[in-house]
Amino acid sequence: MPFRTVALTLISLVGLAVAAQAADVPPTKLKLRSTSAPELTPPTAVAQLPAGAPPTYKDPYTGMEFVFVKGGCYQMGDTFGEFPADLKVTPHEVCVSDFWMGKYEVTQGEWIKVMGDNPAHNIKCGKDCPVENMTWEDTGAFMSRYRKNRDKVFRLPTEAEWEFACRSGGKREKFCGGNNLDDLGWNSDNTVKKTQPVGTKQPNGLEIYDMNDNVSEWCSDWFNQDYYKNSPKDNPKGPSQGLNRVIRGSDGRSTDLSSRAAFRSGAAQDSQIRTNGLRVVFTSQ
Repeated sequence: MPFRTVALTLISLVGLAVAAQAADVPPTKLKLRSTSAPELTPPTAVAQLPAGAPPTYKDPYTGMEFVFVKGGCYQMGDTFGEFPADLKVTPHEVCVSDFWMGKYEVTQGEWIKVMGDNPAHNIKCGKDCPVENMTWEDTGAFMSRYRKNRDKVFRLPTEAEWEFACRSGGKREKFCGGNNLDDLGWNSDNTVKKTQPVGTKQPNGLEIYDMNDNVSEWCSDWFNQDYYKNSPKDNPKGPSQGLNRVIRGSDGRSTDLSSRAAFRSGAAQDSQIRTNGLRVVFTSQ
C-alpha cells in the first residue's frame, strides 16, 4: 500500500536512495497509549555504577545494555573528502565528555516495557528488532517515562556524541567501525529492506551495534546544514532553534554514501518515519 510523502528535509543529495526512505512515510503524529503503560517501580536497591567506570552497564528495569564511551577530541565530518561540497560536512575539531550509549538500538520489547505500546511498522520482526515509526516528540515521552523514579537522566545523544561513538571513539573511519559496510550493517546490498534483529552484524570498536544501518536514529539537536561553520569545539548541542531535528545513521535500504559515519540529515520533529528509531544515552555522574 503506497504511503504519502513525509515532509522530510534531507541534505540535497540527488539520486541517493536515502532520500527514498522518507518517501513513503506519512507525517501523522503517533498517538501513544501512555495511560496504559506499566509503572517502572524501582527495585529494592537501585543499581549504581561501580567505581572505576566499567565498560558496560545493564539497566535493571528493562535489561537495556550500555557501553561506556570515554570522551575525547576528534575531527567531525567528512575526513575522507568524498562528499559533494554542497553537503557542507567540512571536518572540524570537536571534543565530547564521557557518556554511556546504548549497545543496541532501542528494541520493540524495550519500548513496550516502558510505554506499554508498540508503534513499530515491522511488528512481525519481533521484540528483538529495533522499534521504529515514532516521532522525535514521541522519543521525548519515552525518555520521560524511562527516567521516572530513576537515578540517571536518559536522553537522546547529541549529533557530536553520536558520530564520536559511531567512529569507535572518534577514529578516522568511513563507516561505524571500519571500511567494510557489509560486515557492519544492513544495507541495500545485503538485506530484504526490512528491519533485522539488533546485534546480528559486527559491532564497531566500542562494541556498539547497528550504527550504520537497520534503522536511522533521532538525535537531540536541531538540524542546520550550515551549523558546522559555527559549531563550538566543546560538547556542541546544535543550533538553538530550527525546523528539523537531526537524524543519523541509515536504514536497510541505504546506499554506500548515505551509510557513511559523516552523513547527516534531518526531519520535522512531528514526522512519523517507518525507517527511523532511537538509541539511548546517559551522562556519567
